[in-house]
Amino acid sequence: MRHGCLSRDTTWSQTPCPTFFLQPMRGVWVQSQSQHWSESQVPCKLLMKTSLHQVKEKRCMRVTILTGGTRGDVQPYVALGQGLQRSGHEVTLATTAQFEPFVLDHGLHFFPLSGDPQEVLEASLKEEGKRATRTGIAARLAAVNTLMRTAMRECYTACQQADAIVFNPITVFACLPIAQQLHLPCMAAYLQPIEPTHAFPGILFPSLPAWLGVARAPYNLVTGKVLDSMRWRMLKKPIQSEAHALLGLSPQAVHNPSQVVREQEISIVYGYSPAVLPKPSDWPAESLVTGYWFLQEEATFQPPADLVRFLEAGPAPVYIGFGSMANPHAEALTREVARSLSMAHQRAVVTTGWGALHHTTWPETVYETASIPHSWLFPRMAATVIHGGAGTVAASLRAGKPTIVIPFLGDQGFWGERVHALGAGPQSIRNTRLTAERLSAAINEAVTDERMRANAAALGEQIRAENGVGQAVSAFNAYLAGHRAQQTAH
Repeated sequence: MRHGCLSRDTTWSQTPCPTFFLQPMRGVWVQSQSQHWSESQVPCKLLMKTSLHQVKEKRCMRVTILTGGTRGDVQPYVALGQGLQRSGHEVTLATTAQFEPFVLDHGLHFFPLSGDPQEVLEASLKEEGKRATRTGIAARLAAVNTLMRTAMRECYTACQQADAIVFNPITVFACLPIAQQLHLPCMAAYLQPIEPTHAFPGILFPSLPAWLGVARAPYNLVTGKVLDSMRWRMLKKPIQSEAHALLGLSPQAVHNPSQVVREQEISIVYGYSPAVLPKPSDWPAESLVTGYWFLQEEATFQPPADLVRFLEAGPAPVYIGFGSMANPHAEALTREVARSLSMAHQRAVVTTGWGALHHTTWPETVYETASIPHSWLFPRMAATVIHGGAGTVAASLRAGKPTIVIPFLGDQGFWGERVHALGAGPQSIRNTRLTAERLSAAINEAVTDERMRANAAALGEQIRAENGVGQAVSAFNAYLAGHRAQQTAH
């Protein structure tokens, strides 16, 4: 142990609770309320390690946020980075190169990571539904191996000037060994519920029906653990190998990140609303559901004049768009969407995005565009039809609109189930099962069901009242204050 950090030759398994992780994190569960408490009101667990003055204290630190994915995956971390900068820190966001202008335009430093999320998504969607073969699995594992080795090297370079690290569910695999080697405090920042729980299943598994009763809780916990084990088994070899080559860590010293996070009580902040998915009672105190991390866009967006005219020419339309999803059957899906709008007699704004929908000639009741800011558009819609990515679901629910989820892959089905369970949207429709009849029925339900519309509106009010970025930043500052206290004590 050196200055409250793990020494390079310390293995995570040999140290049950190193203060590098434990000490700063134990007070994080107090959320942002610490700034309002008197000394007598602060929970004793926090006072044991960190004084109220230290929690309130802010000191500029160089923070590196490491993330990846599509625009919907990256944008919440830009919002979090802006919040950290407003709090007095200097923030670098490391992600793939196509987001450099976006990151820089919002006042953060940028570090480029390799990879093209559009290519990855297209490859994943092509494999979706196909029968797995030994050759195909081997090829995908080889690609993952190369990707993770490259990611660890780039993340290591990105963190050289950092005083603290923030990682997402993918970069965690590289960041924890790097934090150990560089003696840096780190925090998890996730957009999806990663920790296993009795409350809901692993995010790639369907929920069991209510009539199965007592079987649901153990099923939920097991599926969460299975998903965690699958992720580590797929990434273990390249991570351990590169940690040894790059950092000098033995493979036995590099464990499943979820195990390390749990055992070392590393704080996790979740960037979604507790009104959408409350924190489970069996999660640790160090896990905090903060609310969504919305970007504070300046009011400079000027919509196209023809879009404004379209919106003013009739009743509020339905939004249909699948964002970053690609689709080898885009023309067929577009035909079904067109038929559904005709059957439902609905006006619509359609965005083609990354190609899930095909450019076509629409009737005058449909306005097509490549993309449009959701924060501006969704409040003007009657309902939305979306792919179910966490960021797009957040934007739709924030607008208070009934939300129809058409999952393509990943966690999208999970969020579709949550929207339906909250009464804020119809039952989701898998993209491969979408027909004009099913979609038109869902659209009619979304625009005519008054109870659903009231539920969506009420949920939107709750989400708009939250301050997810502020909650996450307060947790981070409490963590840093505790870390500084530990260093001072030594």
